[in-house]
Amino acid sequence: MGSLFKQIYRYTRPRAYRHNENLWPFTRITRAPSGEISALRYKGKTVPLVSLSALKNSMQGEVLLTATGPSTRNIDFSLLSKTIPVMGVNGAWHLADRLHFSLYTIVDMEFFDKKPDIIRAIVSQPDILLFTTMHGIAKIVDRYGDALRCRLALIEDGCYKIYQPKVASEAIKRTYQQNAAMCFHPQRPDICFSTDIRQGIFDAGTVVYWALQILAWLGFNTILVSGLDMTNFNQPRFYETQQEKLPSYLATKVDTLVMPSFAHAAQVLQQRQIRVINFPQKALCRILSSKRLRLMSTLKVSNFARQGYSIVFPLFLFSARFFACPPGPIICCIYRSCCYCCRWYARKTARRWPGCYASSGRPGRCWRLSLSITPSVMCGAVRRSILTRRSPTACI
Repeated sequence: MGSLFKQIYRYTRPRAYRHNENLWPFTRITRAPSGEISALRYKGKTVPLVSLSALKNSMQGEVLLTATGPSTRNIDFSLLSKTIPVMGVNGAWHLADRLHFSLYTIVDMEFFDKKPDIIRAIVSQPDILLFTTMHGIAKIVDRYGDALRCRLALIEDGCYKIYQPKVASEAIKRTYQQNAAMCFHPQRPDICFSTDIRQGIFDAGTVVYWALQILAWLGFNTILVSGLDMTNFNQPRFYETQQEKLPSYLATKVDTLVMPSFAHAAQVLQQRQIRVINFPQKALCRILSSKRLRLMSTLKVSNFARQGYSIVFPLFLFSARFFACPPGPIICCIYRSCCYCCRWYARKTARRWPGCYASSGRPGRCWRLSLSITPSVMCGAVRRSILTRRSPTACI
């Protein structure tokens, strides 16, 4: 019967409505004046939804966003504060034994089809708020209705809204340019970042881009990102083996869509005083390495200091490990001063230490540390990165 309704819908509507063909006539929606779907009936049953309007600025402080790149294996999450909210995406649920997820985002329909055990585990958790699309909710109700315990927040792709025509990529700016909540890339009219998810969320080839728009709407001012790897796409995700690896399509989009979109997101978030700290070295460092974030100070540590010739550096590592101790901020300031002195001495004498960015002005084989002024972030992000020998970088 579903196939019959699908054919009826397909041939009685313009092609621009094709993305709704699997939903009609089972889905009945009511839109609020704000644009969000406020009420949903699916196959004759009411599906409770969390109001997106009520979620606006409902949270604050720091949040951890866990992606699924291979670098996740090298992060020690036990050092994370137990009170920090955590948002997972897709297969990040494999970290459930180490992290307590309170937020989750899944928008990949292939993931719904290929990972039913993960979906069932997520939707059965009453303390999780799951952000997904109407197609995702339909799959959840059809397949896991008996296990559904989580709260659902219905989000929409701004180009594929329910029972509205598709918006082609070349028409995105023309469609939304009068909407002040939509922030467009200055050179790419097909790239947009939504600051009001009730009006729609825009895709950039990765669920993390969706998650950033959601977290900004929720009101967080510091977003810690782990597992966002933009290289080695042929490697399995941290929870996969080579044999069971799901395909990744990022390699075909990384230069043309993903990188420009994240660079644009960085500008929008910076303007809104939202700080994003990405853990892995392999992620998007090359996008924002030249951008100065007002709340961050990037220090480059030379091989000279790294090899043990500096007395301050070991003290800094020790105090950062136990940052709650009073000497921590003092050692941090002393180390910062030493870096500036090294830079001044190099310019004065025209000497260039190999691999030291601070003295040569060129990228070298350095260990990058991004030190935040905020003590809580310093205690969390920097201390964890030092112990895992990873460098949190002021980029997404």
